[in-house]
Amino acid sequence: MQYIAYAQRGDYAACAEASFDCVACGMCSSRCPAQITHPMVSLLARRLYGKYIAPKSEHLAKRVQEIKDGVFTDAVNEIAAKPLAELQGYVQPQRHREKGRKKQMLTQEMLDSIKRVEASRPQRIGAELKRMSAQEKDELLRRFHPDYRQDGFVYLAVGPNKGDKVPTELGNLLHGKSRVLGQDVELDDIYYDTDVLIIGGGGAGASAAIEAENKGAKVTIVTKLRMGDANTMMAEGGIQAADKANDSPAIHYLDALGGGHFANKPELLKSLLPKRRTAYSGLTTWALCLIKSRTAPWSPLTAAAPAASVCMPAATIPARR
Repeated sequence: MQYIAYAQRGDYAACAEASFDCVACGMCSSRCPAQITHPMVSLLARRLYGKYIAPKSEHLAKRVQEIKDGVFTDAVNEIAAKPLAELQGYVQPQRHREKGRKKQMLTQEMLDSIKRVEASRPQRIGAELKRMSAQEKDELLRRFHPDYRQDGFVYLAVGPNKGDKVPTELGNLLHGKSRVLGQDVELDDIYYDTDVLIIGGGGAGASAAIEAENKGAKVTIVTKLRMGDANTMMAEGGIQAADKANDSPAIHYLDALGGGHFANKPELLKSLLPKRRTAYSGLTTWALCLIKSRTAPWSPLTAAAPAASVCMPAATIPARR
């Protein structure tokens, strides 16, 4: 993992950017001879980058203030009041144009690879390749295919999925010894007293913990794995906040309506959109490191004032502690 080397050298900006290629599955950590927990290193680097190194998004604060001042209220209400058939006419042409932009999401290396495949296709179509026997196929799969190699899997011995075949690393994780195994636990003796108990350490749980603590509550998070090792991080979804000069909550309303195949509840959608800018602004102040792009597709996270409303969450927000 190259980003570990960057972290050891103290180059946290390079570490944060390089770590975006990692999905934080933890497989490397389970086999690391140095016993380094790689995803935790990347999370720390991203938080340091987002808090102290990344340029601040001044345009975001401006857009949040515009929404609070009601600049876009009339435009959103006007669009929301239009018949669904008319709104479909606005959205559908845009969705057709998006199909023509798909090639822009491919890197030059990918495009060159596609050209090589296309150039060799006539030759490959006319070639008669030697057929492999069933035994040869099975042997090839057993030797090289990760889904067929026996040393890559174990069978779960406990839990609701007992007997299921899973990757060895996942089996070792799920078979790990309980922290209270062999201990005499007295349930009447309260070890932890808290005002707010949050179950789940993903983006929603961690955000709720920060907000509750800001209000003076004593907060405890319970999560099934390590802090930050949650579905929010694994999903790598996108955030659309319509905070740039060439976008607006009204346009965002149409985008969300079309993205939901016009099955959205208009009143719910209309009330949700203005809150997204405030939520996005809160995420950036909590040192959540985002990949921001000037124009689609994704560009490096060094963009200071991107013009497109596209960004990507890089990690779950660990609680402030």
